[in-house]
Amino acid sequence: MEKVGKEGVITVSIWYDSVPHPKLVHYKKDQHWVVKSNDDFIFPGGSTQFKEGVQNYINFIEKAMPEINWGQNIRVILDVGCGVASFGGHLLDKKVLTVSFAPKDEHEAQIQFALERGIPSTLSVTGTQNNVYEANLDDLAVFTGTGVRHSHLDLKRIL
Repeated sequence: MEKVGKEGVITVSIWYDSVPHPKLVHYKKDQHWVVKSNDDFIFPGGSTQFKEGVQNYINFIEKAMPEINWGQNIRVILDVGCGVASFGGHLLDKKVLTVSFAPKDEHEAQIQFALERGIPSTLSVTGTQNNVYEANLDDLAVFTGTGVRHSHLDLKRIL
């Protein structure tokens, strides 16, 4: 369920019993990723990477790369270090599909959160699994603090 909060920020919530991972809320409490509220998880759209919110990050990309035309010349984005896929969720309205990768097996709960939010991304943990993503399919790549060095060889193959 989406709600428009203060300053027009869209927050998304999912039912807690769908993804009972309270530890992630505790681990990320200072990073503004996910908050538990009664029977729901709330995703305010911020994170370690998006201190000013995801929309400000998208605005920054648009200013840095004015040739971007979302949904036209940018249709598929590789998002490495995706967290709970807030970046991909915000780009859905722009007709952009994100292929989101979590860097470690311990981030499996984050992947489940993204899927429960209905974000139609291909999500994969790159820490111990071989990546089956085809090379040269993305229009833009975004890397946000993956923390996994050995996955870079596979990501280099994709790029």
